[in-house]
Amino acid sequence: MTDNHSENEWCRTNNLTTAKGACSKLGFDSSLAYNWTKQTNEKVWIINAAEGNTSITSWIPTGNNFKQAVALYQQAAEVLQKECHLGHYYLKHKGYFFLQGENDKKMSSLAYKNYFLQMHKGLENQLTLEFAGLLTVRAGMNKTCTKDFKMNGPRTAQKQLAKENNNIYMVSTISDLWTDDKSVANYFKKAYKSINDYHIKNPMSDKNVKIPSTVNDVHSTIHYDQLGYNEIGREAAKNMTSILHYKNTAKRQKLSLYLDFLLTSLHD
Repeated sequence: MTDNHSENEWCRTNNLTTAKGACSKLGFDSSLAYNWTKQTNEKVWIINAAEGNTSITSWIPTGNNFKQAVALYQQAAEVLQKECHLGHYYLKHKGYFFLQGENDKKMSSLAYKNYFLQMHKGLENQLTLEFAGLLTVRAGMNKTCTKDFKMNGPRTAQKQLAKENNNIYMVSTISDLWTDDKSVANYFKKAYKSINDYHIKNPMSDKNVKIPSTVNDVHSTIHYDQLGYNEIGREAAKNMTSILHYKNTAKRQKLSLYLDFLLTSLHD
């Protein structure tokens, strides 16, 4: 709903133009929301509290980024609650997606896990969120080097967090495949049958966009370009909706088994 990428103040979505003073916006959020809606037919609200060049230490409850994210969420929730009371919507799932860590490449996995869990528990307590979706971070060394995907502190910690916590999930790791031009070309060749298929699955106003085939097409710096973010958002939506569907199905099966047992017990 808003973006924090601006020198002086938060950049609002109605400022995404080429007009003087406007700032641009990149991210996986638009693709995530679009693909989530396609897969579930649910409406999606995205609160974009992202800010570049930050450390995990700024995302713990005493940090500015944490406070700003919570404030944004609460403002959006207040608006949405009014719609829910009118019967227009009801809240089905609440969670957050996190892509961060390049700035902390020298931090130990233990320290990163400690800071992350402070943030995670703080968000759970203040916003009663259901899940966290992690998007694998790059090591922040060199845009084309395979060592850029080594298991440094943040990357190691995030994989451990997903294994050790029942509501933290690693939902996108495809960027680890984009280590050189050949691997990028192979990925997109397998993912899309043709340029028409690519534009059908990635509706863009610019129809001249070609299917990515080089590293520069998906991440020209240590961060991602929008075509890379589109793929990351797609995978995150696919995996997170699958996880939530599985969990809900498992709960229903458990309830069914309990009722069957209860009825049998009563019958006996």
